Amino acid sequence: MAVASALFSSAPMAQDTSEGAQTVREEVIVTATRREESVQDIPINITAVGSSKIESQRLENLSDIARRVPGLTVVQQGNRSSNVTTVRGLNTSSVTAQDGANDGGGTVSTYLGDIPFFVDLDLNDLNRVEVLIGPQGTLYGAGTLGGAIRYIPNKPMSDEMTISVRGDVYDLSEADKLGSDFGGTINIPLIEDKLALRASLDYDDDPGFIDYTRIVRNPGISMAAPDLGDPVAVRQNLRTKEDADYLETLAGRVALRYTGDAIDTTLTYYYQDREAGGRTINHQDASGTGQYEAAHRYEEPADIENELVSLEFIADLGFAEFTSATGYGEYTEEGQRDQTDLLLALFGFGDLYGYGYDTFPGFAAFTREDTEQETFTQELRLVSTGDGPVNWIVGAFYSDFEEEGQSLEFTPGFMDYLIDEIGFSPLSDVSQAFFDANGPLEYIEVGTEDREELAVFGEIGIELGAWQATIGARWFEYDVEAAGGFQTPLINIAFDEPQTADALAQSVSPVVQTNEADDDDVILKFNTSYQFSDGVMAYATVSEGYRNGVA
Repeated sequence: MAVASALFSSAPMAQDTSEGAQTVREEVIVTATRREESVQDIPINITAVGSSKIESQRLENLSDIARRVPGLTVVQQGNRSSNVTTVRGLNTSSVTAQDGANDGGGTVSTYLGDIPFFVDLDLNDLNRVEVLIGPQGTLYGAGTLGGAIRYIPNKPMSDEMTISVRGDVYDLSEADKLGSDFGGTINIPLIEDKLALRASLDYDDDPGFIDYTRIVRNPGISMAAPDLGDPVAVRQNLRTKEDADYLETLAGRVALRYTGDAIDTTLTYYYQDREAGGRTINHQDASGTGQYEAAHRYEEPADIENELVSLEFIADLGFAEFTSATGYGEYTEEGQRDQTDLLLALFGFGDLYGYGYDTFPGFAAFTREDTEQETFTQELRLVSTGDGPVNWIVGAFYSDFEEEGQSLEFTPGFMDYLIDEIGFSPLSDVSQAFFDANGPLEYIEVGTEDREELAVFGEIGIELGAWQATIGARWFEYDVEAAGGFQTPLINIAFDEPQTADALAQSVSPVVQTNEADDDDVILKFNTSYQFSDGVMAYATVSEGYRNGVA
């Protein structure tokens, strides 16, 4: 349960430096409460950053926004890994770098327009960014434990054709080349006052600044840890990848909007592809590298792709506004990471399993990981539009999330070492065929998850002069089915010596276990405020939040 209270005043006029001149701060109109209101008039903990501030202060991503939002923290993990977003320190998972994570930490919901969909979005062609602190499950379809972040894009406009371009070139002191980002937006009226198309495209080239200085030249043959004081040995066995943590981002959006007398419909396609070269990490203390150097034995590229198709339909029913928000999104990640030090720490002769990896001079391991996610969401919502003292919101939400992932770990040269130096038996024909087809596969891990959620939510409020109060509730239920398993093919084959296809299958096939979980509950919210004057309001909120469990 979260409790929040605040006393605040509206923003004063900002004085211009010229004599007798004054300007007024930008007023940002938001829809955080599902009604259009000035951000200064809403009795909840909200921060909104409008397009003019995004452009004038050159804000590029959520990390820049977080520096301007009290209570919001974005733990930056570098170009390759997913950043973790927390509110007031509330977090349910590690804040260290995580591969395959596509939820920003899982406690803060991210919206693109009216669609819940996580993506670390660049702030291009946006009307505003809204950040709501605290649970928001009685206002928003996706359950929120810590808060909600809404990226509100500029909508297609049917009254005017516009074209805009943007660009920047910059220099990083430790990079070998310049960085750059370029983009543009076009708005095309197709039918005056009825139909319009808006498209934007952006490309960002971050050159990176971390050098990988100890990449093995020939995996399984080169010495992974030569005498670093011997330049000849280093040159023969290791190589350097300069600016390995580069990031190339291609992002685009195409939206088609139809407006009628009582309806407003927008069909949108979002796309973002991030190609990262490696991690932004330093091994100066752990391995004695330079300040901007990493000691990984393999390059660690990752290709992360997000796609979303959304349909938002709004109808004015007179007594209320009806909204239908439908979204289908896909996320894929393909990556490689160095596993050498982890396996040496776990599987040396004196360690837990004692595989003897540390006895092989050429030991260096890497993992290839693939993750695919599909998400479908549907939200239906009615918001009252009357002028009376009572206002209300009622909505329903459904989501279906599916994920598949696998992790394949390789130890080049280790099987040959076991046979040639340790005395293990030569491989059988079926085992040799397996390694020929799959490479030196030492470990397999697979996993799937299917998660469904259904919720009904709403709020009712009353306003009597300067005082208002709102109560809200949300009923939800979810079902999760998760399956996962692993296997160690290389070690099993070395010890089991399978001679037939059936015996090989037992040695290399993951042992999968399936688990299920489900729950349903009701959460509540209460909010009240009092307007002392045009510039001073006090408010208090007590609200409950939740996060779906895992199987």
